[in-house]
Amino acid sequence: MPEDTKRLIAEAFRQAASEKSVSRITVQDIASRAGISRHTFYYHFRDLFALAEWIFSSEYMSDLNKYSGLDNWQEGLRRACTYAYENKNIVINVYRSVYRDNLLRFLYNLTYSQIDGIISREFSDITVSAGDRDALISFYTFGCMGTLCRWLDGNMEEDCGKVLAVLHKVVHGAVRDALIRLSGETDGTC
Repeated sequence: MPEDTKRLIAEAFRQAASEKSVSRITVQDIASRAGISRHTFYYHFRDLFALAEWIFSSEYMSDLNKYSGLDNWQEGLRRACTYAYENKNIVINVYRSVYRDNLLRFLYNLTYSQIDGIISREFSDITVSAGDRDALISFYTFGCMGTLCRWLDGNMEEDCGKVLAVLHKVVHGAVRDALIRLSGETDGTC
């Protein structure tokens, strides 16, 4: 039953987000559309961003771990972009709202976790310090985030496939090379 109520609330949010910006949507709007009380909304979600985060997580994130290897990370990103495009109203509205920092933090943590997982699984044979590892993961996370933000700033009009193809060319082989340099196995020259 709680999952059904959450889905009802999520659908009300989708409807509202298709009509107006997230910054103009209130909890009362969502509650009225869903036929629930404000108290019921707050029983399930602390605020509108928690609702948006739940929507993103429940609809896409459970599938994400299937695409966390070197051989299929591009497919995972392609699916993420497809999901974002199919839910453009919500994604763009949240991105352009007071919840932008929350969304960026959510995406940063998601991206960081995926890159960390790839490094742990695919490059376990290369040892680097925790600080260097964190710096490397942060670097690639910010690069991916910057690419994603540019795509969102452009209202998702740029072909996602082209964006991902360029990202793949930039990243392909670079993580292993950087890890090797950080491990001290080379002299560090360019």
